[in-house]
Amino acid sequence: MNNKIAFIVDSTTIVPEEFVQAFRYEQVSLHVMIEGKEERELDLKDEDIISRLESTKNLKSSSPSTGEFLLALEKLFSEGYEDIIIMTMSKENSTTYNVANMAIDSLDDDQKNHVYNVDTNINNYGITNILIALSYWRDKDISGKDLAAKANIYCHDSHLAFTLLDLVHLFRGGRLSKISCAIGLLFKIKPVIEMIDGKLELTKKERVTPKIISYFMNFIEEYSKKYKKVYLRFAYLGPNKENIDKMEKMVKEKYQNISISTIDRVGPVFLVHLGNDGFGISITGVDDQ
Repeated sequence: MNNKIAFIVDSTTIVPEEFVQAFRYEQVSLHVMIEGKEERELDLKDEDIISRLESTKNLKSSSPSTGEFLLALEKLFSEGYEDIIIMTMSKENSTTYNVANMAIDSLDDDQKNHVYNVDTNINNYGITNILIALSYWRDKDISGKDLAAKANIYCHDSHLAFTLLDLVHLFRGGRLSKISCAIGLLFKIKPVIEMIDGKLELTKKERVTPKIISYFMNFIEEYSKKYKKVYLRFAYLGPNKENIDKMEKMVKEKYQNISISTIDRVGPVFLVHLGNDGFGISITGVDDQ
């Protein structure tokens, strides 16, 4: 494990085992409002949200406090870490990034100059995928500043896309109009949502799953041709493992430079906004490994 550089991530990132073995990290928790009561995401299980998705209409989430970031920063510095890299969900989707900046501004100048807040422009399993890519540097002779620069590059060279098979939660979260939701449900339209410049954008609508799989596979092929090494993260919710298995089989048969990982959850906060039925990919290209 690297004994000079530590990380802070927010609770919407599910930290992969590869990274746990590579770097010391702290997590700061977002919060979920459930029927008027605020709960820390880190204290919730996915089942706590899944069981309420259909029955509770006022599920909401909120960012961590400045104090929570400060506690994490002070703890890591007190343990002797020289540099700290912060990677939160996209600032376009949450104030978490800005809250982290406020916490950094509260530090003395010496510490402040050793904290790097990465503007990720990506969320959730996309950040997880980047953490896997960064794990390569665990035992390399690299400074915190240079590793933060690599994190910035990896974020820039990443893409995230997913489809949802239940549009109701997008509508409840204000990301889909009532009319679009009604039409989508009536004609069983499956939206493709991508992260573009840090924002969640509805970029495509399909009626059949194979076309969505083909669309995702085009991204994978593009990255495989463009980069020396590619990290691919599959994610699925609900009864969608079969779709992931199909894509994984195609990738393994066709590409030699792609490292695959898979996860079947996105955590409580993203369940609130996305629901529990869908699948997607996150892909990161690197040329320095």
